[in-house]
Formats: sequence, C-alpha cells, structure tokens
Amino acid sequence: MIALALNSAGIGLLVIGLAAQLTHRVQEYAARGLLALGCGASTLAGALNGGSIWTYLNAALTAWHAYAWWTGGGGDNTRRRLRETARRFTPVRRTAPAA
Repeated sequence: MIALALNSAGIGLLVIGLAAQLTHRVQEYAARGLLALGCGASTLAGALNGGSIWTYLNAALTAWHAYAWWTGGGGDNTRRRLRETARRFTPVRRTAPAA
C-alpha cells in the first residue's frame, strides 16, 4: 500500500517535472529537483517491493538529476546558506580534565 502511494507520487512528480522542463515554465534546476524527487520516490517504492532492474535505473536517474540540480543552481544557494550557518558557530576545544 505504501509502495503504491510512493510510486504514484513519484510518477506524478516525474510528469510535473518533465512538463515543467519541456515548457520552460520554471528554471532548469527547479525542474531537475522535481525529477530527482520523483525518481527518488519511485526508487523507494521499488525497494519496498523487492527491487528490480527498474529500481536500479530509478536510483541512477535520481543521482543524475540530483547532481544536475546541485550544480545547475539549486544546490549552490543551499551550499551558501550552509556556509553562512556554519560561520555562526565558533569552535571550542574541549579537553579532558587533568587527573
């Protein structure tokens, strides 16, 4: 039941991402993000069903679309925000108390 819901959601996201990419309604990295989410949901559904060649294909497509999303502009802002958040924390050296 859960696998069917995940597979349906994955196919829906794939259709939306593909339509967005073909019509150029959204930026390229946003469409790649939708495609990565759709392939990821389908991969998870396939893994829950026992796995097949389609599960491995979806896993490869998930990795490819996620890489394209990350390098195409979607992940760059995430990387920048993570660096800004990391700057707020100051490192403190903690040593064991001397006996």
